[in-house]
Amino acid sequence: MKYFRTIHEGLDTSAINAELAASPDLWDAHKDRTSAADGVMAGTSDIWIRYFPRETLTEPAAYLKEGRCVFYPAWFRLPSIQPVVFTLMGMFRGVELGGCLISRLPPGGVVKPHSDGAAWSANFYNRKFYCILDSNPDCLNVTEDEQIVLPPGSVTLFDNLSTHAVYNRGQTERINLIITLRSEE
Repeated sequence: MKYFRTIHEGLDTSAINAELAASPDLWDAHKDRTSAADGVMAGTSDIWIRYFPRETLTEPAAYLKEGRCVFYPAWFRLPSIQPVVFTLMGMFRGVELGGCLISRLPPGGVVKPHSDGAAWSANFYNRKFYCILDSNPDCLNVTEDEQIVLPPGSVTLFDNLSTHAVYNRGQTERINLIITLRSEE
């Protein structure tokens, strides 16, 4: 595949999922990505783990500008994600950790086709990973002309500068840990 590269299969997500179940208040603490009714992320929910400092995000253009990421409280409340993050940093010779978030797509939900290429961060943090925490066989990830079903426990390197979308045609939600980093590889 050109846009997806499976890095690992069979990741035990039970500890992360247990921490998520114990922390329902983390969902949608920051609705910046999901609140626009006609936006590409409409209908999804997020947990922000690491991104630009909140005080710098004063206008829509601020999300596209250069910046450095900081840890949000969810980083400390979901410690089971930390070994996953640090393993990827080591495997890909990461020199800087970028944004990290968890995204939830309900049954029947869609992440509309889009590219992240307009954002400085998507170009600077040149590796983006999907770590599927929960999903179903009817959840389709599409990038350009490729389609793939990513099962729970899979870790996939993904090209977010190309046009991509997600279609959850299944009966259960899809929960995805997204990790970005800068690699000099």
